[in-house]
Amino acid sequence: MEIITVECENCKSESEIREEKLMFSETKATEEAYCPECEEKIYEGQTDGWFNVEKVASESKKDEECKYPMP
Repeated sequence: MEIITVECENCKSESEIREEKLMFSETKATEEAYCPECEEKIYEGQTDGWFNVEKVASESKKDEECKYPMP
């Protein structure tokens, strides 16, 4: 299973797109994937299944002023 990371041009959020396949192979067709935040089309590709799109969780920013262990 291939995972593609795409940034939405509209809202700048990052999403992971996974191709989900059926248990048996069928004729491939063009399917589209949409941003989970703003519903903008972010990917188009050939598949015999469908695309599963999930938003990538952004890492929380560390507080640069806080030092560990605290004195």
